[in-house]
Amino acid sequence: MRYHGLDLVRSLAMLLGVVLHVILFFMQHQHNIMMLGERYPDPLNRLVFEFIHLFRMQLFMMMGGFFAQLVIDRKGLKYFVRDRSKRMLLPFIFCSILLVPAQMYLFALAGQCGKLHSMLPELGATEIFSSVFLWGIFSEKSAFPDISFHHLWFLWYLVLIYFIHITCFKPLRILARWAGKLTIITRFKRVQHTVLSPVVLAILCFPVHYSLSNPSFFPNQFNFEFNNLFYYVIFYFYGVFLYRNLLILEKFAKHCFVFLGLGILFVPFTTSLSEFVGMVLPSALIDVHSLKIVGFAPRPEAIFYGGSFKICLVFIRALCAWLLCFGFVGLAYRFITKGNDIVRYLVDSSYTVFVFHFIVTFPLSIYVSRIQGLNALTKAYLTLLFSLVIIYAFYNTCIRYTFLGNYFMGGKKCRQTKGEERFRMRQLLAKTWKPCLGIIPIVFMLGQAFHEDAVRTKRNILLEARIAQKPHLLEGDYQAHLVTDRYGRSALHYAAMTDEKLRVYNTLQKLLATTQVIDGKDVMGRTPLFRATRTGNATDVKMLLERGADCNLADFYGQTPCHVASIKFALGPIQSKETYESMMERFTQYGADMTLKDIYGKTPTDYLQ
Repeated sequence: MRYHGLDLVRSLAMLLGVVLHVILFFMQHQHNIMMLGERYPDPLNRLVFEFIHLFRMQLFMMMGGFFAQLVIDRKGLKYFVRDRSKRMLLPFIFCSILLVPAQMYLFALAGQCGKLHSMLPELGATEIFSSVFLWGIFSEKSAFPDISFHHLWFLWYLVLIYFIHITCFKPLRILARWAGKLTIITRFKRVQHTVLSPVVLAILCFPVHYSLSNPSFFPNQFNFEFNNLFYYVIFYFYGVFLYRNLLILEKFAKHCFVFLGLGILFVPFTTSLSEFVGMVLPSALIDVHSLKIVGFAPRPEAIFYGGSFKICLVFIRALCAWLLCFGFVGLAYRFITKGNDIVRYLVDSSYTVFVFHFIVTFPLSIYVSRIQGLNALTKAYLTLLFSLVIIYAFYNTCIRYTFLGNYFMGGKKCRQTKGEERFRMRQLLAKTWKPCLGIIPIVFMLGQAFHEDAVRTKRNILLEARIAQKPHLLEGDYQAHLVTDRYGRSALHYAAMTDEKLRVYNTLQKLLATTQVIDGKDVMGRTPLFRATRTGNATDVKMLLERGADCNLADFYGQTPCHVASIKFALGPIQSKETYESMMERFTQYGADMTLKDIYGKTPTDYLQ
């Protein structure tokens, strides 16, 4: 028996990543400077992003465990190892060594902010190649601070999880037989046949989810946080459990609309509050907290913050993930029982489309984000359409009917096969162009409404302060401290949040010329001086102090900029110690009170000791 519906769910979870990596450039409340470009980002893009991000990779890992166990049971462990080594491990190694560095170079050429982009004018072609090739390990001027896999991090995790599955296969089988006799396991299986199963699973994975550095669990890279990996291990092995207990799928199908309805109901809540809990609320101690394999440095204060507010949010995120996963699995199992050409085409294409899509989506998104006269929602939609056309044209031309199709899909397709003519680009465009164009007026009207709101709130000034690419945007008659986001962060805060090494010009200097309020506080009581200290911008700190910024103003945690500098100096990486030591000396010159205590009862001197 082939599970066509579940195979399609796994493939769509992969393809939804293409949507995510387009709307990243056009959504509101962007934090990664690498993704900034649109001056009037759209909140609807953010809602779509949050909805997909809540369940996509968890669902993919669950289906990964399901089909891994299916292959092992049907074809044996040796076949599974050979197949996954061929289709997962080797492409991952190849793409990580060659494709990812090449992508980063293309992004920098397109104008993506970052270290490499700032290095390009100074380096020749040979130096650029050595700085990029193999992450710059053979260059004195590496463009990358660490080894990064971009969107291929999921393959890195899958390789590790497969290794756990393979090496623990026999012990797990013995453990499963023994545990099956326990009353608690029997009751757990019974609960999985009811609508309460997502609640039970959310409770079980809550401790892991709560311990994450960010409740939104942004992906790790080569040096990963072990609890981040373990979170996905839970979903993977639940997929294994699901294959061993196939009758549960019947219950998922029966309750699929209940699961989906409840899951979607929570999406606005998580969208509204996840950013605050994960990015705004934590103290400076989160910056030196690490659960990574290399550089393991746990800080209890960086985990146990937020009280009941964080507890509720994390539980709801976990619950929402299980609800949506079960809902989509049940929906597919209920309505897609037989395969057809369209389903098989999507299943065949999803893996390679996702692996190679970055080369198209990122540069195209960067260029489109600069277009004037269109709102962010319309630009995101058009970028997605053009990206899919280019990507699938590439897939049909270079992969599906070539040796790569045989490698990735287990069999090269033939253009002359009956039914294949339906998937030529001309035929695909003929069937899809009318509905795609018909949606544009609706998208434009929705996007324009949000665009007008962004214009009135001067969101372009906030983002220019963060990006620092077009100086003329910060000129005009306005008060920089009055241009704020929903968390009370002004343009001065945004400027101080950006590493000064990545700026084209000094945004803070231009903003200070438009305001007399230097110590404006955000909702956490943090001033621009606090933000500049936390970011490590020594020039900004000097400039703000000279303009009269108060270095004794504390935030919600009772921590002053001097506390932050002490924490970073004592507990941060070695390469930043000189910067923070000079900041502390400067704070002392401007009257910093070293006896002030934070809510943990510590003074700056205590952190130094």
